[in-house]
Amino acid sequence: MTRRVLIVTVILAMASGFSLFFACRGDKKSNDLSDSNATPPPGACDQNAIPELTDVKIDVDGELLGSGASFMEGVTYNLYLAYRDADCNIGGGEVYFRLDGGEQTTRAGAIPAEVPCSASAEDQAFAIPFGPSGDGDHHLLVYIADQCAAESAKFTFNFTLTPYVADDDTAADDDTTADDDTAVDDDTVGPTLLNGTISYAGSLNLQGRKVALQLWTDWLPTGIPVAWTGIAIPTEGLPFPYEWNLDEAGVAEGEYFLSAFADAVDGDGFFNPDNDPVYSPFRSISIVVGQTATANVWLVGP
Repeated sequence: MTRRVLIVTVILAMASGFSLFFACRGDKKSNDLSDSNATPPPGACDQNAIPELTDVKIDVDGELLGSGASFMEGVTYNLYLAYRDADCNIGGGEVYFRLDGGEQTTRAGAIPAEVPCSASAEDQAFAIPFGPSGDGDHHLLVYIADQCAAESAKFTFNFTLTPYVADDDTAADDDTTADDDTAVDDDTVGPTLLNGTISYAGSLNLQGRKVALQLWTDWLPTGIPVAWTGIAIPTEGLPFPYEWNLDEAGVAEGEYFLSAFADAVDGDGFFNPDNDPVYSPFRSISIVVGQTATANVWLVGP
């Protein structure tokens, strides 16, 4: 059997399992904020704790910057939140923000139901797309509400926007190496990488197992992914950092969705939603040639 035929056979088997998994999980569109269908059961909010929002950071070219950051206007960025929720009902809640002291509060959307009970901004548990415009100093007031509509204290994220400048991708702004004075295109220096941290929320012993990562062009995985790879879980266990060279995988520049699962049990097929912890492709990832994109993976369940 040729390697290509083997890959196709394996992925088709995996895709059927993925389809079943997502059908059972509901119709969440992405790990960006979306509409919520979460309704707390009767009495669940009687002694509900208020969620805590402790930090806000913004992803600028793969680097998470805190309050006081300076970055270019006219581009959409992702905001990530650090939070704690003692009652663990933040999933299905809401995120709100207000820009520059305006009177109108904007509903950013619903927090995905599958998020952990607490997270740091670096965990990137969910993304808030944010496309500010207008150069100068600004401040963004952010707060979250859980399923019971209990609101956190408000967090102020201060930032400065610099005027938008289009990248002309010419050699005029290229660097030169010190050793041979060869021009290096500053838009394509280095490999195209996807990296981050793989974490696990569960009790299974996954030592010695592998995590399968896949990139898809559509949110709901069907058919064959654009690329996939298997990463062995180190002896130290989870969480652990990963790095995927997308040049070697033949991935073109564009928008993709990342999914993953840990193959927890031998002999139950390539993917089994009843046994294998899963990370679903909730948020879009922008892959740019010669740059590094970051996506942290949370394996949940089953």
